Amino acid sequence: MKNSKVNILTVDCRYIYPELAACFILIRNGRAIIIETNTEKARPYLLDTLRQYDILPENVDYVLLTHIHLDHSAGTANLLRILPAAKVLVHPRGLPHLLRPERLVRSARAVYGEEHFQQLYGEVAPVPAARASAAADNQIIPWQGLNLQLLFTEGHASHHMSIWLHEQGCVFTGDAFGVAYPMFRNYANFLIFPATVPPEFHVNEARQGIQRILLTGAETVYLTHYGALPAREAGKKLLQHLDFFDSAEFIHFAEAMAQIEEEEIRYQKSCALLEAYYQNELNKLGIPVSEEGWQRLLLDIHINAQGIAYSLKKGRIYD
Repeated sequence: MKNSKVNILTVDCRYIYPELAACFILIRNGRAIIIETNTEKARPYLLDTLRQYDILPENVDYVLLTHIHLDHSAGTANLLRILPAAKVLVHPRGLPHLLRPERLVRSARAVYGEEHFQQLYGEVAPVPAARASAAADNQIIPWQGLNLQLLFTEGHASHHMSIWLHEQGCVFTGDAFGVAYPMFRNYANFLIFPATVPPEFHVNEARQGIQRILLTGAETVYLTHYGALPAREAGKKLLQHLDFFDSAEFIHFAEAMAQIEEEEIRYQKSCALLEAYYQNELNKLGIPVSEEGWQRLLLDIHINAQGIAYSLKKGRIYD
């Protein structure tokens, strides 16, 4: 008789810090699906988890990627070398970059420098074309008596999808449902915020993606950054954060930014805006933050500020 239970495992990738980026493994009837691959440095943690649950590499059926930003996909080709049967599914706009990652790698090296790039990502190899396919919006993947539905949830990126596991009432949201680290949670509340990274962030599409996830009726969302949260409460908080972009304060800020030519000044002013905003949010939530915690949060604040400054420059933050 087949086991009716599905195990949902959160695997800490140890990416930069503990509990900053996760992959997820679904296990049922001795078979598995992996959601996200992070970097090649995450492979030992994924394989150790499979071994703990007596899952052979050849019994991994799918690798599902929410999008191809390198902290979600860089380790895919490396992982596939030891998963002989796994098929990769990704948004059709992301598939060409998975098969030919040179542009992504070149862009990341320009941002981080060669040494830091290697520390973060290591080898980023092309995925063999025979192993990867373009997903379709609303595509159903029947698997071991369960149904996984792929939902295009763009806004954070134009090639983003989420994975709705019907029978468990949960959605794996990648970055479409924001970022919420365990260290910024207490017994009563949690900080969650949208990921507004460059170059594709759009407020209205991000809002639509969140609402689409909520319309599934899922009780739980699994965030790549990081872990499980109650869907309705997290969604309400996220939508309130996105409303900030329609506020008089932000509109005034955007108008002032339009007069600034220097990219570095736009970026620094965006950093200052977000630092003040999230410090205020933490204070309202009553969540104390250590100096170490603040430094970790600044990693996201600064890249999110970069995305806001870029989108304002291009005049497409609402498009």
